[in-house]
Amino acid sequence: MDRGSLRSHLQNPDLPQQEWSDILMALRDLTRSLASMHKAGLVHRDFHSGNILIKYVNTPYIADFGLSRNVTHESEGKIFGILPYVAPEVLNKQPYTQAADIYSLGMILWEYLANIPPFSDRAHDLRLNLDILRGLRPKILPGTPTIYANLMKQCWDENPEKRPTAQQVNKIISGWQKAYVLHMNKQPLTKEQEEIGKIFEAAEEYRLNIEQGGGGKGKIMRGYAKHSEAWTRSRLLDFPSLEKKSQEPESKIIEEEKESLDKTGYLVIYRNTQLLEISDESDED
Repeated sequence: MDRGSLRSHLQNPDLPQQEWSDILMALRDLTRSLASMHKAGLVHRDFHSGNILIKYVNTPYIADFGLSRNVTHESEGKIFGILPYVAPEVLNKQPYTQAADIYSLGMILWEYLANIPPFSDRAHDLRLNLDILRGLRPKILPGTPTIYANLMKQCWDENPEKRPTAQQVNKIISGWQKAYVLHMNKQPLTKEQEEIGKIFEAAEEYRLNIEQGGGGKGKIMRGYAKHSEAWTRSRLLDFPSLEKKSQEPESKIIEEEKESLDKTGYLVIYRNTQLLEISDESDED
């Protein structure tokens, strides 16, 4: 049975919070599919929770291959997607690679725990684009196992060469899932598997405590305050060229690109707000 996209699945208030056993199993299957895609020499180029379908109980399927290309395919230079899932090197006009899909996967790993898309409380505008180029990433949520957090950070590393491959991520998560199942079923396991099993058992206890209202501030909300300009559909990201400007003050960048912003047809809807905010900040200095 088709349960819609991963995004709608995670935000459905009628569904319970996913247990860690379900999360690990789903991510094992998802990363296996991505690894198979990469092994075939393909790059998805628009990998986000809206392009992952949930079927049966909790089985994810990668969908929407409309932008997928062979790794040797030359990019046309256009960026299409949802800003928080787009790798910083792609935002800097570098070619799409399989490592860019891994960056997107890191955001999906975060979303599986948060139940909301990354940076959904912010406008997906030039300012967020700049912040991502400067290293901004979603905050690690309370209760996230350190090994899981470290894997996310590796996936969204600013250097694509430092990101793991899909096959490596699948091997890691498959190992976690197996260790957790063996641990919970009190089956024979290695010392390393026992440690991993205990880590995710503790994470599940934390999750249950939060779900039952005992954790206070750490409660994960399915309903959230979404910014009106936080887009959930893929679109052309026609930002000004920022290859050599990501370290400059954003007020200078926006002033230099003012005429360009007027011509984009996309950023113009943000320009007045951005300039006003920056002008206000300048007046206070």
